[in-house]
Amino acid sequence: MTRGSAIFDVHQRARFMRPDARRWIRPDTARWRRPLHPDDIKYSPDQPRDERGRWTDSGNGFGLPQNTEFNPDQPGWHDYSNESLVCPADLFCSSQEMADQLARFSVPGRSASMPVDNNAVYNVFIPSTDIYVGNIQTKVSGDGLTITNRTQPGHIFFDGIVERSAIQADDGAWYVTTRGIGNNVAPGMNMVNQVFGPDIFNGLDRQIRINIELHHGRKSFMASALAPRAALATSGNPGVLDVVVGAKAHA
Repeated sequence: MTRGSAIFDVHQRARFMRPDARRWIRPDTARWRRPLHPDDIKYSPDQPRDERGRWTDSGNGFGLPQNTEFNPDQPGWHDYSNESLVCPADLFCSSQEMADQLARFSVPGRSASMPVDNNAVYNVFIPSTDIYVGNIQTKVSGDGLTITNRTQPGHIFFDGIVERSAIQADDGAWYVTTRGIGNNVAPGMNMVNQVFGPDIFNGLDRQIRINIELHHGRKSFMASALAPRAALATSGNPGVLDVVVGAKAHA
């Protein structure tokens, strides 16, 4: 095996594939360092979806939102995505429960005791700190299973959107997909966004799973692992480490 192929093998082993979807569920971490190819951009917040809400391969050929001002050929472009299991199939989560959880864990640094509303504007903080980074406006779909955050002028990652959707798999398990795209105005912030954006929303996904497992009376390994970190969170802004009871949609 050549040195180059060995490096490629290590890189691919660091990513995760979802076999039933036949695709990677973690983005190529080196993608933002090289020019984007149309095949690199697979999904889009405005791309057509199937009956279960999953993105399809149809669209405008580039996987970008239709009629959007965001453009990969313009400065400040970023594009990241990830998918997380938040409710295992054996917990039998309902769509109402998932909508409630998504509304509580979609704005970084916001207390989960305050679910977001449609067309509302919220402050955003770096999780587990009181460092304010700007405002976002939320759009909530009619079924509550898709929430889109749009950064407002003054936000460090203006201009861009993050769309989060709860999607149920064939076996009944629920996943949260996150897609962030845009053209950041501040020079260099797109690279920061590309690196740290996925981790921030992965943190929110972990909290959704912890909250769901606690709702269903299951001891959460994630909650135990994060307990030492939770003790370090500021009491006024617990951020992604905040766990609340929330609404349980089934008896």
